[in-house]
Amino acid sequence: FGEPTPPFDVHAPLLSLPSIFHTTLESIPRQTPYLRSPINPDDSIVLSNNSGLTVGLVWRGSRSQNNDQRPLPLEELLPLLSTSKVAFYSLQIGASADELRLMQNAGNVIDLSSQLSDFARTAAVIEQLDLMISIDTAAAHLTGALGKPAWILLPYSPDWRWMLDREDSVWYPSMRLFRQPSPGNWREVIERVTCELKNKSVPRS
Repeated sequence: FGEPTPPFDVHAPLLSLPSIFHTTLESIPRQTPYLRSPINPDDSIVLSNNSGLTVGLVWRGSRSQNNDQRPLPLEELLPLLSTSKVAFYSLQIGASADELRLMQNAGNVIDLSSQLSDFARTAAVIEQLDLMISIDTAAAHLTGALGKPAWILLPYSPDWRWMLDREDSVWYPSMRLFRQPSPGNWREVIERVTCELKNKSVPRS
């Protein structure tokens, strides 16, 4: 903004391109992965869990949004954290990461916040996960772009990109959506996710 534009033949606002291309829900480009971590494997954070699944967690997004319905109280995750044969890794950053250290009964969650200095390092961790469980955050979209499995926990009135009444994402084939059945009702969401995770977390052969 405020700088001379380079020579061009045609100009189109970025968000007008779907209209220009006559994009439909069926023709949205969704080939993934279209991103990968640039971090050298020798320099990345190494996750390990020999007995089961590695699962990432993010429960809060940016605190700057007004009337934000996305945040999930960390206490609501306690039933999920009791799932056996699962190694949980917190990819929560910022002040919200402190909630983990202050809450009892969350000692089985490994806090990676001090090592996640940028999206490249976050991507390097996500690439090692079996599953990401997150609210609607940048980490959720990064997981989808990397083509990794993700379960996204959505409020009753979600952002328009998640649409309504569907468990899949039109943007990311590797995502599954878990929606609040009523405003503020995270309990039923966590019950469903916990049940699904217990079915998924069988010992590896």
